[in-house]
Amino acid sequence: MSKCRSKLWKKMVCLAMACAICFQLCGSTVFAAPAVNWKLHHSPTGTPGENILRWNKKVTSTISTTRVSVSKVGGGAQIRAHTSNGIDAKFSQSGSATTTGAIGIEVSLNVEYITYGSSSSSPSGYFTY
Repeated sequence: MSKCRSKLWKKMVCLAMACAICFQLCGSTVFAAPAVNWKLHHSPTGTPGENILRWNKKVTSTISTTRVSVSKVGGGAQIRAHTSNGIDAKFSQSGSATTTGAIGIEVSLNVEYITYGSSSSSPSGYFTY
């Protein structure tokens, strides 16, 4: 009876180790990082409720690299994207910025206008964390 238990125990340990190795080798590329979209808007003739001049959100980091991507800016505007873990970038056109840090920490994501430009603009993009 103890031989059967011993063999079963060895098989379970081997299976657990194989799963742990697979997770370590494949885990970083198998699961997509969470992403959150953001969008600002400014119209020189717009009503106060229509304009979205800043955006922010607090999240818990799930990967070591935090990234902000800006899809568009336009209208002569300039925006600033910054995070509590190290990103501080200005954009007047599409682009991205990254920083690396610890996993499992609270990170503040922020985007705001620096200058509005002379015409309407609707900057947008996303953060991965």
